[in-house]
Amino acid sequence: MLMKRILLLLLTLTLSAPTWAEWELLREQNATYTFHITKDGTMLLSDFLWEMNGGIYISEDHGVTWTHTGAKDYNYSNFYEFGDYIYAIGYGCHIARSEDGGHTWDILYYGRALEEAGVPHATPDNLEGSQVQAMALYNDKLYVADCNYGVVMSDDWGETWKTTDYKSLSYEVDDGGKGDGTAIDFLYNLVVYNGKLVCTALYRCYEYVPSTNKWKVIRNDSNVTAVWTIFDNTLYVGRSIFNISTEIPFLMKTNDLKTWKNTGRPADTEDTNVRALYSDKDCIYAGLQNGGLYFSYDKGETWNGINEGLPHRIEDGKEVSDYEHLLRIVSDDEYVYVAMYNEPWNAEEHRSGVWRLSKKELEPFRPEGVKTATMTAASLPAYDLGGRTVKHAPKHGITVMEGKKVIAE
Repeated sequence: MLMKRILLLLLTLTLSAPTWAEWELLREQNATYTFHITKDGTMLLSDFLWEMNGGIYISEDHGVTWTHTGAKDYNYSNFYEFGDYIYAIGYGCHIARSEDGGHTWDILYYGRALEEAGVPHATPDNLEGSQVQAMALYNDKLYVADCNYGVVMSDDWGETWKTTDYKSLSYEVDDGGKGDGTAIDFLYNLVVYNGKLVCTALYRCYEYVPSTNKWKVIRNDSNVTAVWTIFDNTLYVGRSIFNISTEIPFLMKTNDLKTWKNTGRPADTEDTNVRALYSDKDCIYAGLQNGGLYFSYDKGETWNGINEGLPHRIEDGKEVSDYEHLLRIVSDDEYVYVAMYNEPWNAEEHRSGVWRLSKKELEPFRPEGVKTATMTAASLPAYDLGGRTVKHAPKHGITVMEGKKVIAE
């Protein structure tokens, strides 16, 4: 009888204890760089091969099968969805644009605007290596942040481009008298928050002033503030730079772009190299360079990580504790997805692709009394780095235009 009671107790504990499912591989793809789920549920991913012989892939059956779209490859680093279009930003001042849900793509080019404006070093040879990191929709205009040459804008969905004032995005340098003593800040991201367009960069954070077409400094200590998301009307930002220290904030947050506070930090890591930030109605998700995924139900005060099943790095032929680079986070109603990147020349040893985890596995971590966040169209960003789509409609003040096809450059 005692033995039966013990067995019954063990069975009860086994059934009642939480069991965590592992991340499952959705798509293995060498050098996967970004991942996106469109408003229609179509999945897109791109790889980042230096030879530019990869491109954009599409799945219409939730990741079961994938097809190469045939888009000319410019090493696309992210997808955005505005109006009736999907955009993929890439190298050499090139942006791919699709108006059929990602099946076919036209190529846009903003390099001529930089040349005509006389932006320093914006010559055809130099522009071939230029990389655009971010795009935003602000006051019915597209804005694109080029890492090296400033921010350009378009009021016709990317057919033509104009520059914003690049000098106001510059800082002083010692160039030995070879130039004007300034250099354009290295631009990482664009965010629309509280009716303002903000550009985050290597050294500073800037706010755009439409009346002057210039940028004003709102923070002098950016320190590679490269990723952001908006959760419950609060802007969260992270630094994408190698830092191993509990003295450096894990994330910072603000409600007015003036006062900034630190969030809590994961208890089991000193790493603050956040390469991906994302939020849905339930959680904030933070992806580390090599430290896997952490998520928070309570606005960033406490963090938990479930990384079982994610691929680890390989060093000297052996698996190490570091994970592959986590660059993108996306979620839908059922799953959280992460895009893991490795260098394309390490394909034989390292694993890269898209993994997913059932959101049911996160529920045991939800504190009692914590509800879903309140999100409003006015406060939502036009996009986030995880690829979340915000549907724009006329009632939100966005005018949807019918674009013309653009001849490939």
